[in-house]
Amino acid sequence: MNVKVIYRSRKGHTAMVAEEIAKHCGTEALDITEPHTLGETDLLFIGTGIYNSRPDELLMDYLDQLPVNKIRGAAIFCTAGKGIDATGLLVSILEHKGITVYRQRFCCRGRHLWRSKGHPNEEDLQAAGEFADKVLRAFQG
Repeated sequence: MNVKVIYRSRKGHTAMVAEEIAKHCGTEALDITEPHTLGETDLLFIGTGIYNSRPDELLMDYLDQLPVNKIRGAAIFCTAGKGIDATGLLVSILEHKGITVYRQRFCCRGRHLWRSKGHPNEEDLQAAGEFADKVLRAFQG
């Protein structure tokens, strides 16, 4: 199965989670702001920070540009200062393109100003790895 992990991280918190997920998938985490090629992908993990209760605009633009019929499935993860998942817009973009989106999403705290200092921490990263394992099993089965 061809698995890819992409992310957009402004402060490095989402990048930490992306690296952990990529490790569990046996692949590398790809920053969407750096040159890369997705090609045919069976499962795409997509990570973003949540800013003002919205996913990163650059990531949403990136997903708008994804070709149709190149990606079979997707799983979404995020980091947010409040720890609240606000990735519904990403789901809408992907489903509009005919991409099957894994029903559960992973969200952990990411530091914002004084809030959530020390996150994502080891416990958050362990939970991210468990999320990746669960998604992999679901898409392989």
